[in-house]
Amino acid sequence: MEAGALPKELGERLAPATGLRGVIVHEYAALDLERVAAARPLALDGFRVYVSAVAAHLVRRRT
Repeated sequence: MEAGALPKELGERLAPATGLRGVIVHEYAALDLERVAAARPLALDGFRVYVSAVAAHLVRRRT
């Protein structure tokens, strides 16, 4: 992804998801399933916004 393609706020909002992914995939720490379940709605909304931002960026690049 090009620098500046996504709003800075969106990147900051999604950054914790990369850490959670590492915990889940690599078992860096014990997983609190209640916290994961509580974070799910926020993560889903954030990724919807991410997909929309990527789509908008691709449209801008075509013009």
